[in-house]
Amino acid sequence: MSAFVVEPETIAAIIGEITWDAPDAGLASHFGLREYMASEGWPTDTEGERERLAQAMWDMNVDAVVWRYPGRETPAMHPWPGTGRIYHQGNVQGYKSLLCYLYQCMEGPIPERPLYKVLDRVSDLLAHGIVRQLWQYEKAEWG
Repeated sequence: MSAFVVEPETIAAIIGEITWDAPDAGLASHFGLREYMASEGWPTDTEGERERLAQAMWDMNVDAVVWRYPGRETPAMHPWPGTGRIYHQGNVQGYKSLLCYLYQCMEGPIPERPLYKVLDRVSDLLAHGIVRQLWQYEKAEWG
């Protein structure tokens, strides 16, 4: 298995997916992702909170690459470079970006970290939300 440090835009897109408010969401955020993150100690309401999450995600990804390739200098062994923006690219792209990110962090003890587990659960919530939006789901029998 190989690992690489994802682009900063990938992390920004994941955070954008977590924090996006769907137009029809009512009082709840997009699939309840923001509420879940907050309940696990990762609120994302302010720019500072989103930057804290981005830095932690960046650090975890770098740690996975360093674990996989010990002693090798990676260009990403620097503070979170930021992107200047957090954006929503759509549910499916956000889901795939998150799966890519989690795969790159699947080295050594990294999957046992609390943040990894939280983001893994977010991927489940996002997948469930995407399926519930499909016309096939709407047409399927209940029970």
